Amino acid sequence: DFPWSLNHIFPLWSGADHHDFHHMAFVNNFSTSFRWLDALFGTDDKYRAYKKRLVAARAAAGSKAEAEAAERKLVEESEKAGFEAEAQAESKKIW
Repeated sequence: DFPWSLNHIFPLWSGADHHDFHHMAFVNNFSTSFRWLDALFGTDDKYRAYKKRLVAARAAAGSKAEAEAAERKLVEESEKAGFEAEAQAESKKIW
């Protein structure tokens, strides 16, 4: 996520962080360019909750190592939830 990325200039544009969460959790952030579509349809709820938890965990951390550990834990939790959602979706295939 470069400092000159369009999402820093135009906040409705999806950036690397937004897109990375989609690949991490598989269940959110479906827009390829305009994140306002996800906000409009509620398909970024888990992403926004994740970002809030991440900010709180970083603030509560006493050191850089604790902050990194907290971030790893949140990533693992999100990935696990994504794999569970993917498995559930796969089990309901209708074709």
